[in-house]
Amino acid sequence: MRKYLFMAALMMAPLAQADECRNHFAVAERVMEVRQEGLLSVVDMMEVADEQQDAEFGDAMRIIIRAAYEQPRFNTPANQRQAAMEFANEMYLRCQL
Repeated sequence: MRKYLFMAALMMAPLAQADECRNHFAVAERVMEVRQEGLLSVVDMMEVADEQQDAEFGDAMRIIIRAAYEQPRFNTPANQRQAAMEFANEMYLRCQL
């Protein structure tokens, strides 16, 4: 069930926009939120990436997921939110290169 809620949230990201880096930001933020909350395992997250219709988007998701799960998990909501924002910012800036 959680996996489907995560997929639904990703579909709400502005995937059709011309600015690919904004999409990376939105996906990275959501992936890290899910990671910080402990909602899905890395295996489940990778399955979501594998199910994407757009292969390029799926590849980008796998990179983002791998990077998110290499980061520590925090206990307090404030630290979790900060981790998600900092991670999303980092993914956005990497995309700009």
